[in-house]
Amino acid sequence: MDCEGTMIANKYKAALTLGAASVGLLAGFPYSHHFWGGLLTSACQAAVVGGLADWFAVTALFRKPLGIPFRTAIVPRNRKKIFQAIAEMVQVELLSKENIAKTLVNYDLSAVALHFLNEHDGRKYLKEIVYQFAYKFIEQVEPDELGVIIGGILKKYARDARLAPLIIESSEWLIENKYDDQIIDFFIAQLESIGEQQPFRHLLGDLVLEARKSYERDSERRRIFNDLFQLSQQQLAKDAQKALLDFLDEVKSSGHPLRSRLKDRLVRLIVNLRSDEALQQQIEDWKTSQLSNKIDFVQYSTSFIAEWRMKAVQNKEQAAWLGELSNQLNQFIDEFAASKTRRLNFDHQVKQLIGKWLDSNQAEIGSLVKNSLKKMTDDMLVEFIETRVGNDLQMIRINGSVVGGLAGMCIYLLTFWW
Repeated sequence: MDCEGTMIANKYKAALTLGAASVGLLAGFPYSHHFWGGLLTSACQAAVVGGLADWFAVTALFRKPLGIPFRTAIVPRNRKKIFQAIAEMVQVELLSKENIAKTLVNYDLSAVALHFLNEHDGRKYLKEIVYQFAYKFIEQVEPDELGVIIGGILKKYARDARLAPLIIESSEWLIENKYDDQIIDFFIAQLESIGEQQPFRHLLGDLVLEARKSYERDSERRRIFNDLFQLSQQQLAKDAQKALLDFLDEVKSSGHPLRSRLKDRLVRLIVNLRSDEALQQQIEDWKTSQLSNKIDFVQYSTSFIAEWRMKAVQNKEQAAWLGELSNQLNQFIDEFAASKTRRLNFDHQVKQLIGKWLDSNQAEIGSLVKNSLKKMTDDMLVEFIETRVGNDLQMIRINGSVVGGLAGMCIYLLTFWW
């Protein structure tokens, strides 16, 4: 049985007790001059008085018994005082900074956060928040304004950063990690791609034609020799193209002499670049000229942002960056869960933020409590208290009748002989 049901049951019991005492008083009163009649009358009389007094007192807490306004309906009349007392208790005692700090010490907030993320679809909610923020940012961003900012940052970084040391360090790292072979393979692949194209064969044909004219100049015998063996421009260009591609294919082999020489040459270039200050300065001068005359970071940034924004808005759900962002979030959460240092730092930072918030908003706790309580009407307040303490109050009524009856019997017995 719930609290409300128990309270109603005890209310009936209290009324039944008071009714029984009243019936006993009426029944025993005619025989009050006899011992047993007097004892019953005295007991029931005191029980009725005690029961009525406690009924009045309990009812007066919440309502006006018998319509009497004086010192009744105590709870509704003192609602402001009650709300103020509750707010102060919550603010000063229950939710004081000291109590909260003591409670937080026993909690691992990082574990709480991870439990929410993994067990209650927290990852889904986090992604939705990040997605909404990203979409709002994309929709409201102005490419021209953002392009000026990003372009200025890129230009400043490019102007301040020295290019030669960057080339040296990155090249040494590539060689140390055996990327020099991949670099050579990349350039070979690019040369093969160019060599296989038809315009390149036409270029070879033009070169062959110029070479042939130079060879036949002022020599009838050479011209006759070329005509005799039918050395056409197209055939020579085709043969030269095939020979070049075959040669590049041979260079792909790890043991090819040219490949070894290229690797050695690459190493020497880096060594020379590190010690050759003049060459380094030439690279920096070239960088400066490019930044001054040819590279417009603002235009590039603006164009990139405008194109990216258009694609992101048009393909909102299929945007490639959306999947990458989801993967990055999952990776971040997994790394956070696996890193004890990160979790301890998160726990410490969050507890510090809570402490700072309490320092500046402690008084707001009481205000929040009072504002919430003010929404309660008198009837709601009475019902709220009655459902929680009404059972005990009805027991007071029952006890009043019982204790009153016992007191009446004792008084009767003491006065009967004296």
